[in-house]
Amino acid sequence: MNEKFNLEILNRPDLFYQLINNMTDLVFLTKVNHDKTLSYVLLNKPAKDLYGLTNESYGKPIEKVLPKDAYDVVKSKYDEAMEKKKPIKYEDMVNVSHLPKYSTNGVIYWESTITPVFNPEGECTHLLAIVRDLTEQRMQENEIKRIKDRFELVWNSVADAMFTFDKNQNIVSVNKAFEKLLGWTAEELVKDKSRSIIPEEDKEDLRKIIERVKSGETVTTHEVKRITKSGEIIYFLGSFSPLYDQNGDWDGGVVAYKDITERKKYEDKLKQLALHDPLTGLPNRTYFSQCLTIEMDKAKKTKQFLSVLVLDIDRFKEINDTYGHDIGDEVIKGICQAC
Repeated sequence: MNEKFNLEILNRPDLFYQLINNMTDLVFLTKVNHDKTLSYVLLNKPAKDLYGLTNESYGKPIEKVLPKDAYDVVKSKYDEAMEKKKPIKYEDMVNVSHLPKYSTNGVIYWESTITPVFNPEGECTHLLAIVRDLTEQRMQENEIKRIKDRFELVWNSVADAMFTFDKNQNIVSVNKAFEKLLGWTAEELVKDKSRSIIPEEDKEDLRKIIERVKSGETVTTHEVKRITKSGEIIYFLGSFSPLYDQNGDWDGGVVAYKDITERKKYEDKLKQLALHDPLTGLPNRTYFSQCLTIEMDKAKKTKQFLSVLVLDIDRFKEINDTYGHDIGDEVIKGICQAC
């Protein structure tokens, strides 16, 4: 009883028209005439509204009721479906500024499915076109692409080496500066599970940083050493920030490295000059005093004796007075080397 009732509902033309007119997709049922011309036999309301068509459009050749540019596309796709004898799907971008339904300039994106219908003799008698408006979806995709392209531009324009890693601590992407400074590409590092850019003595330090990042902390101005592809050590000032997935769960991080190698070399040079004699390269009195203080503290704690040996050069003033200070300097350097 229920089945019969349902069938009766489906056979009601008023219900059928109500259903297709409430669809958001556009429905075009086209007849293939004996002379191969095409004419509409059924259009739902969205299809009529698109081109400003009415019931009077039925039976007329579609080239008479459609704009020429639209007809050219439709005709070629209908011919393709009839030739292939199977449904075809295609996407098209259409300028709609001249259509009655649209008062502003712009384009719409269509995804059309055209299904040919054949009679028992194998002749195509009708074509059913279902057209879906993908404009909002494509606009969103275009906006995402625009944002992504802009991000890529910024990502690869910054001077600092940057990379991202996932929650398994595997490198996912690197920027151009990273490749230039360290010589590694993202593909090489993705395959490298041994983390060849991290010196062995720095791996425990990195583990501690990752734990802090996992907890949501941003670690800034942290000094690190990294190994280039050629084996050179570069000093960086690193900044480590967490990344999260759509559920708000920790999903890895992004790291920025500022190259401070030259600064480190300069600092080391200053330290060398501050604590070493410029003539001999040996520790100077300041360095000696620091070391002596440390050793004296150790001796006190361990209750051990501490010995200090002092060497003097006899009659050194006579060398300077007789042969000059340049020769005196050479004598000092020679004695230091001998010691």
